[in-house]
Amino acid sequence: MTFDIRECRIDDAFDICEINRNDLGYSFSTNETVKNLSVILQKESDKVFVAIAGGKVAGYVHANIYELIYSPKRVNIMGIAVSSGCRKQGIGKALISKVEAWAKENDAKGIRLVSGEHRKEAHCFYQGVGFIKSKTQFNFKKDI
Repeated sequence: MTFDIRECRIDDAFDICEINRNDLGYSFSTNETVKNLSVILQKESDKVFVAIAGGKVAGYVHANIYELIYSPKRVNIMGIAVSSGCRKQGIGKALISKVEAWAKENDAKGIRLVSGEHRKEAHCFYQGVGFIKSKTQFNFKKDI
C-alpha cells in the first residue's frame, strides 16, 4: 500500500470521524469533529498529521507541545489511529516519525502518550516503535 503523510486539513474531518467511530469506538459527531478540528488546526502548540491512501485518510495523529514545572518540554500524542483495513502497512510508524521530527523542530526532549489498558495490540505497536512503558496510573476526569 502506498500512502503520503501531510498536515491535516479541515476537509479531512469526515474521514477522521469515521476512523474514530469505526476503529476506536468514539461516537463523536462529524459536526463536533469539524468544530474541534478547526480550533486545533489554528493552534501553534498542536499538530495533526494524516496518512492519505487511495485519496482517503487512512490514519492520523494529533500531538501537542506541553511544558511542565518538573520536566523538559515534551510532545504529547493526544490521539493516533489507523483504519483497521490499513494496519501493518507502515502508516502508524510513519505518523510517529512525523511527530518525532516535529518534536525535534520544537526543541522537545521526548514524546509521551497514554493508551487504554484494553488496547493490547496498540501497546505492542508502541513498544515496537521505541516507546517504553514508564508507569501505570489512574486516569481521573470530571465533567463540568
